[in-house]
Amino acid sequence: MKKVLKNCAMLAMPLTALLAAGCSQGEAEATSEGSTETAEDANTVPAAVHMQMSVDDALNEAMKDSLNTGQITMLKNMAHQVTVGESCEGFEVDQDRFAKEMNLIHYDEDGKQMDLTEAELNTLEKKALLGFGMAMGSQMAIAAFDVKSYCNAAEEERASLAKDDNSSTIWKTPA
Repeated sequence: MKKVLKNCAMLAMPLTALLAAGCSQGEAEATSEGSTETAEDANTVPAAVHMQMSVDDALNEAMKDSLNTGQITMLKNMAHQVTVGESCEGFEVDQDRFAKEMNLIHYDEDGKQMDLTEAELNTLEKKALLGFGMAMGSQMAIAAFDVKSYCNAAEEERASLAKDDNSSTIWKTPA
């Protein structure tokens, strides 16, 4: 449970930065193509936040019968960190750490390795790959939308993780 909360916190930081950046734009910009206005309450939501929330909903729905909350959160976290590694200067993914984190897909919510048949394992891994792809696509779109804000948020995230236990971080330590 502690790891799930830490992973959720890691995902929240870039969204918070993008939300703050979106909210700080002027009223004229808020209603431009970079925002989404909902019909119900006419509130303007920054497009990057809307994209993240929409994909999260779709991902959670697609995975609900196959993966637990911790596994889904881990996939989102890995997709975010891989995207940062691909999009932001000074970040590089440690492939060994990535493999170790992705291996968590084989464990239940109590941290016990699941006893699966080959067919069940194959299905689980296919679902995990689909979920990772969905999350990765979302993160790539968000990064492309405003790469500077995305990378600034990643820098803040890395700085805050340096103070905490960063065992879920797959970035290489900067030189």
